[in-house]
Amino acid sequence: MFFPFELRWQDIVDILLNSYILFRLYAVFRGTNAFRVFLGIMGLLLVQRIAVAAGLILTSWAVQGITAVAALIVVVVFRNEIRSALQARNLKTFFWGSPRPLLRTPHACVAEAAFGLAEKRIGALIVLPGGSDVHLELQGSLRIDCRLSREMLMSVFWPDNPVHDGAAVVRGDRIEEVSAVLPLSQRDDLPSYYGMRHRAAAGIAGAADVIAIVVSEERGTVSAFYGEEVRTFADAGALERYLERTRPAAAAVSAGRRETLTMAVAGAVSLLFITSVWFSFARRDGTLVTMEIPLEYVRRDSKFDYVDADIDTVRLQLSGAAALLKNINASQLKARVEVKSGEVGENVFRLAPDNFSLPPGVELRKVTPEEVAVRLDIEAVRSVAVQVDWAGTLPPGLCIESCELRPAYVQVSGPSRRMDELATVYTEPVDVAALPRGGIDDVRLVVPHPVMSIDPDTVDIACAVQRGGR
Repeated sequence: MFFPFELRWQDIVDILLNSYILFRLYAVFRGTNAFRVFLGIMGLLLVQRIAVAAGLILTSWAVQGITAVAALIVVVVFRNEIRSALQARNLKTFFWGSPRPLLRTPHACVAEAAFGLAEKRIGALIVLPGGSDVHLELQGSLRIDCRLSREMLMSVFWPDNPVHDGAAVVRGDRIEEVSAVLPLSQRDDLPSYYGMRHRAAAGIAGAADVIAIVVSEERGTVSAFYGEEVRTFADAGALERYLERTRPAAAAVSAGRRETLTMAVAGAVSLLFITSVWFSFARRDGTLVTMEIPLEYVRRDSKFDYVDADIDTVRLQLSGAAALLKNINASQLKARVEVKSGEVGENVFRLAPDNFSLPPGVELRKVTPEEVAVRLDIEAVRSVAVQVDWAGTLPPGLCIESCELRPAYVQVSGPSRRMDELATVYTEPVDVAALPRGGIDDVRLVVPHPVMSIDPDTVDIACAVQRGGR
């Protein structure tokens, strides 16, 4: 007998729940040293699984031991980092939001760096290219191609930095080049107090599709050149808004959107990984186990009052993944027969897939026996005579003249087929030596069968005892 594998709604919930847990662990711990070591441990687990599949017993044992030790090392060595990552202001942030502060956009980094330099009266020239190629206009530049940040951009123009006199080229969230020499503008409408940086900014803005930002070290002002347009800004927020309006394409490739894309990829990878792990446990393979479990008979919505079966256990042959079958026990398995139809007397029920409840990933290959014989009956009530079960002997010279039972008949209820065979109900053994002292009250009746009941279940015995002839 074979029951096909089915994916239940509980299995889908199981996969989604564990996928989300893995995704949240990534969201909380990413970027930490503990997370990098965790990735290494996952790699060791993969190697261990490959070693098991290839039959490399010693390698599998060694890698398994190394993995266990590495997991302990992560908890001990990186405990402070783990504690910091798990600290959240509220549960909503921990289970749903991003525990990390939102990354600043490239435009925000540039604006903050420009006004940070202006506050310290440090001159700077920053070029933000658009769609055109600006390399034809640059001379003597040094390519560094590093990630953009407020601190990095400010360090480029620090007076002690050898490249602070040139221009920095920023594209997207990268600082591509520094110490670049720009062509000077020949415009005669520029203010006389503009120095070489301002004329270089005007020159590159007129020659290519760029925004050139100038920080004046004499006046501490921040200006932007775009084509023939020149603007001076009061604060970093105004400059950032201007850059967002002027360079919408650059804003589209901002760190915020990169963050969203990264999290989406992490969610997809988590779902794929947990799904593959689940199916590796739930798939059917050549591992078989045999277990004996109780067989329950359920009379829900049944017209029958009594059920009597010839067996109360069944033997199941199960198949599934070895790791899953290794930890299974009889309490996780259920076998039930619902007695809804049939007739009074003996009936045969064939065990079907609906009779068994198994853990996900476990398949039923064979049931022994495949059929059960069940005797069904309805309740019947009879008025049955009571008979005293005498024990012992009377003292010498005494005899029982008369004996009366109260009541003489009792109501017995039970299976109709058994009631047809019942003619008398006996009391518990009564010692006749107690009769000379008078009657006996509340003598308990013996129930003929465990499924029967008697009403009332006790009787009173009143007997007349007299002396007989010698």
